[in-house]
This record gives sequence, structure tokens and C-alpha cells, in this order.
Amino acid sequence: MTQMSPEDQFRQSRIYAQGWNAARAWSLERGFAPVQPAANPYTAEPDKSRWEEGFAERIKKLDAPQADRPQPKWRRTE
Repeated sequence: MTQMSPEDQFRQSRIYAQGWNAARAWSLERGFAPVQPAANPYTAEPDKSRWEEGFAERIKKLDAPQADRPQPKWRRTE
């Protein structure tokens, strides 16, 4: 594997976040996890795969049972 520069690492983290946010926006608008991913704005690798990875991670969190989701520390549990 080739070593990425700090600038490339940052860029890849932003692309991941875009995919994650696309899945989040979908769930906020529709209330459920999408069957098909939203249109990926990236067509070239590694950007395309990184966006899809972020999207898939958010969907995985949406599909997790409510009991498996971590609760915010500020939320009362009583």
C-alpha cells in the first residue's frame, strides 16, 4: 500500500464524511435506511470506494437494533 500525504489523508476523510452524511440525510428525510445507496458523486478510485465506505458505515448504524446503539452520556436513563 502506498503512503498518502497528510493532505490526501485529510481529503479522504472528508470524502468518507460526505458518504456518511449522505446516508444520514437520507434517513432524516425518509426515516429508514435506503436499500440502494444515494448517487455517489465520485467515479474514480479511491474516492468512489471511500465515499461508499462512509455511506455503508452510517447505514450499518441505522440498521443496528436500538439496544445496540450507544446512548448519549447526557441522556437520563431513569
